Amino acid sequence: MTEKAGKKLTHPDHIATIGIDKITKEVAEMIRSGLILMIRQKALFGQTAYAIGKDLGISKNTAKKYIEDVPKEHT
Repeated sequence: MTEKAGKKLTHPDHIATIGIDKITKEVAEMIRSGLILMIRQKALFGQTAYAIGKDLGISKNTAKKYIEDVPKEHT
């Protein structure tokens, strides 16, 4: 038996599942490129970072991050 966070895990698959859940949460926090484009488009139309965040369901700090981060051209 293995103990993790006060719970006893009896099945070996549960040990692997814990690691996968952690990775899944990290991936869920990533923003897709389409959302970044929407953030920049709304900023070009004059919306504030607060309004963009509220509209898209993200934090204003995340909106600010992608508004201020100018995309670089590929060479």
